[in-house]
Amino acid sequence: MEIMLYPLLILLPLCIKDSFIDKLFHVKNQLLRVLESQYSKGQRLYGQIMFLRADSSLNELQSYKFFNDLISDILNFSNTYGSPLQAPRDVIKSSLLKDLSRQKKMGELISSSLGQFFVAAMITWAFLFYSASILSFQISYFFIVPIVIWQVFGLITFLWLHKKLYHRDLAVFEMAFKSIYRLKLLFQIGIGVNEAIEKSNILSLYESSQGKLRTHLARLESILEQRKERGEPVEEEMTLFTNEIWELFDFEAEKMEKRVTILRFLWLCLFYFSVYLIAVFLFLTKMSF
Repeated sequence: MEIMLYPLLILLPLCIKDSFIDKLFHVKNQLLRVLESQYSKGQRLYGQIMFLRADSSLNELQSYKFFNDLISDILNFSNTYGSPLQAPRDVIKSSLLKDLSRQKKMGELISSSLGQFFVAAMITWAFLFYSASILSFQISYFFIVPIVIWQVFGLITFLWLHKKLYHRDLAVFEMAFKSIYRLKLLFQIGIGVNEAIEKSNILSLYESSQGKLRTHLARLESILEQRKERGEPVEEEMTLFTNEIWELFDFEAEKMEKRVTILRFLWLCLFYFSVYLIAVFLFLTKMSF
């Protein structure tokens, strides 16, 4: 019987259609993209930008934050107005590298936090089962299930709070950079100030921006007035202004990282070390009887 199965095992791969194999690879690639970190996505997009051409397809580019919208603007302006690709592409690459540098630090902080949660949970469970085996004590499911739920709840709430902190402190910068870089691109192709302001959607920043960003936007008003009244080039001033916003972004990101570090310590104590202490107390109580 086993000998008869050998030819079947040899012929089975030949019976599988190429379309089925292609679908399997497609599903695998889609799963990998879903699980891919933000930093990895940004790196993939950076590699794709290096080979960006006027006829490049946007659907083939990795999606990452606001950069895909800027790339779409670059291609549209190039095809519509005949503007060059090299200079704006280099600007996008430079800004993407700055963003990736900060994204890497935040990703490492989150990864180390999740790793500490995992190690703390493993220490707790190792102590529980080791102590139970020594004392010949059967751990009840009514004790195990609440602990698992509590630790998983701590993990989920940590990620949720990190996301909330990001949207509160840093998400506004994505909209700011998108509008500022679009405004710079419009100035480069020679569009009038009023039209550039309207197409860049820069005025929306005054409605949704935080107080600290609004103080910097006052400088942008003077730059736009200089362009409107005198007709002078403002590329250098716009570059300096953009660098100031990046410095403000780094400052706010560092403050957020400190908050996440404090949050990690509190969550370790509340959801993991507390369980360990409860387990120690229960087993000490068991030993006293």
